[in-house]
Amino acid sequence: MYSIFQDLFNKTELSTFVDSLVYTNEDGSYTLYSDYIVIPFNGKFKAKKHTTYTEYVFSSLKSALCWAIMDKRNLVVQANRVIELDILLEGAMAGVEYYTVKAKNATSLETKSMYIVKLQENKYKKMHLMEELDEIAKSTRKWQYKKFEELK
Repeated sequence: MYSIFQDLFNKTELSTFVDSLVYTNEDGSYTLYSDYIVIPFNGKFKAKKHTTYTEYVFSSLKSALCWAIMDKRNLVVQANRVIELDILLEGAMAGVEYYTVKAKNATSLETKSMYIVKLQENKYKKMHLMEELDEIAKSTRKWQYKKFEELK
């Protein structure tokens, strides 16, 4: 694919164009801005930065892509927040699964009530974490659209 673009653009245009691309590779991985790659990894997603040894494993593709874009923009605090949100979200989802099973298998009313309260707490936590991650995703999408408009 790269050789086709070499024939169409001069080196400067090609460099600018490739640095703005986000695409899916044949192996199911994603390449972002020629600096990052996101690879499916044991049901999760491993995000790597080519120029450094930076590598993180995320529970969702959305988190991995958000981290890569925030890192590309040099928004370190927000990129670190994506890592933190992903970890917290994974914990909240595990809590929802755990307390759902415990509530179903509880024999006494008091125990079942306690598990239901913990289940609701984890669902609420999950909802708020997802809302925050969605806001970050919106800001990354907005930045990408702006970047693509600059190419025109």
